[in-house]
Amino acid sequence: MEDFNEAPPSPDEEPHSSKLDKFKMIIDKWLTKDKKAPRKQRHTARSVHKRLKDDVDSYFSYRLVAACVAGKKKETRLKKQEGYLPLEHPPGEAHFGYTDFYENGRQYHEA
Repeated sequence: MEDFNEAPPSPDEEPHSSKLDKFKMIIDKWLTKDKKAPRKQRHTARSVHKRLKDDVDSYFSYRLVAACVAGKKKETRLKKQEGYLPLEHPPGEAHFGYTDFYENGRQYHEA
């Protein structure tokens, strides 16, 4: 044999399964319920790992559970979302305001 390099995996092949695959639906259910819960009461990767250890008669590494929870949270956007509202100022429209303030006991009215 002249070329001992293995052929790279094709994108059509499914990745190998994990021990956690059977329980991903349970984790999804927990994280979906967390959307309605206050922020302090939501599951963390650590709490999901502990709950799986207590409920399921199998062992999962914390790292495996943490990766799964991080992916699910990113999917369901349980993390804080940042956004913005564009400020539009059409030409020819100006917004003026007036304010009252006190300085050294004297009231001023400014435009």
